[in-house]
Amino acid sequence: MRRMWVGLVAILWCSHIIVANHYSIVFVHLGTQLPSYVRYALEQARLFNQTAPIYLIANREVVVDAQNRQAISDQNVDVIWCEDLEISGHHREFLKSSSLDNSSRDGFWRKATERLFYLDEFMTQYGLKNVFHLEYDNMLYVDLSSLVPTFETYGNIAATFDNDRRCILGFVYIAHPYALTHLMKFFAKHANRGFNDMQIPVLYLQEFGREYIDYLPIIPPSYAQHNVLQSSSGHTTRHADLYFNKFCLFDSIFDAAALGQYLGGIDPRNDPRNTVGFVNETCLFNPYYFSYIWLEDDLQRKVPHIVYRNQVFRINNLHVHSKNLLAFKS
Repeated sequence: MRRMWVGLVAILWCSHIIVANHYSIVFVHLGTQLPSYVRYALEQARLFNQTAPIYLIANREVVVDAQNRQAISDQNVDVIWCEDLEISGHHREFLKSSSLDNSSRDGFWRKATERLFYLDEFMTQYGLKNVFHLEYDNMLYVDLSSLVPTFETYGNIAATFDNDRRCILGFVYIAHPYALTHLMKFFAKHANRGFNDMQIPVLYLQEFGREYIDYLPIIPPSYAQHNVLQSSSGHTTRHADLYFNKFCLFDSIFDAAALGQYLGGIDPRNDPRNTVGFVNETCLFNPYYFSYIWLEDDLQRKVPHIVYRNQVFRINNLHVHSKNLLAFKS
């Protein structure tokens, strides 16, 4: 069942009857204004995942423009109100203890972490397994059902790390509710230390190991065979193999942010100039060394690929930091 909320914003929302499926895709937005480009992320996710449940967790007072509202309806996206989720004890602990900036850009840094608590509560209260959480500046280019068996080899959480000290949670796989709850209790425990959502997962990895959170492949093995993994700002690693972890199973790569930044530039709020060709200063590989092509799959959907030393590999997602998602539609 669904019902229409009629008011300043008309938007389809979930009546909390969750349809059983072997995986789900979840986006989260905290705040009062849903960015206009969100519709492209929703359309893209649905294009490659025709039958999967797609959810958008948002605040009840969110303002949604007409095009986003239409996309939510057309793409069969269920909206879950944050206010309808029961706040966990560790979420309350985070709110009480967090020292993250809660003023600049409408509290961006604090909300970037708090979104994960709402995701945790959603998964726990509705018993969801095999959840893929995407930040809504990510474009998805794969039918995730084809990769679920590989993701299930992780057991808990898989995410994109771009160096040994940073994890980008733009695309993250969560096997079951306890996996995320365990991580979020760790977030809450360290909330007063000022670490952001890219730093805490690294500390978590250091304390609990790869059984709890592990690496998605961001490069093919051949890149590491021919190049030292080192960022332009001096980050290095002793464990190059982590950055093509399980590549042999995926036969494709995931974008932490560096590919999307190179192809589309960075957020114009950070730099208003044309920044296409930007090389992320902390990422351990240089996207300049790849060539990029778009190939059509058997359903005539355009999919980005990298070419390296005459080998072609699919890119499963692009983290479009510039927010110009329209340029990367399939």
